[in-house]
Amino acid sequence: MYIYGNKDMAIISAYLNHIEDRFAHMGINQIDPDRFLQKEKLQEIAELLNSFMKH
Repeated sequence: MYIYGNKDMAIISAYLNHIEDRFAHMGINQIDPDRFLQKEKLQEIAELLNSFMKH
């Protein structure tokens, strides 16, 4: 599973082109628009992880 935020300075958007095609089985999740997801979007990340683990 790969979760990233739109404002994360470490993520270079060009590197994400076609990521779903290359890693379709992995589960790609984009969360709007925070940088520090682990602090700012904890509940949303927990829900994504729970859903991913059930499959």
